[in-house]
Amino acid sequence: MVLIIRNATNGDYILIVHGTLNSFEVYPLSPMVRRKHQCIDIGQGFIIGAGSVVTKDISPFRFTVDNPVRVYGSIK
Repeated sequence: MVLIIRNATNGDYILIVHGTLNSFEVYPLSPMVRRKHQCIDIGQGFIIGAGSVVTKDISPFRFTVDNPVRVYGSIK
């Protein structure tokens, strides 16, 4: 499942592939969820592996996997 918080900006050329979307729902988030998911910056040219949970900033051109997400290498 992909969670994109309201007022998020998504750039060009975003690809979400098979098996990453289970549903699409729009609902107000509780204050606890909003506090937990604030101000995360994901750089350009990144790859996030399946099942990853992004809880911190990701630098550009990185390959990341895990829960919580960890950087496993550079793709530049």
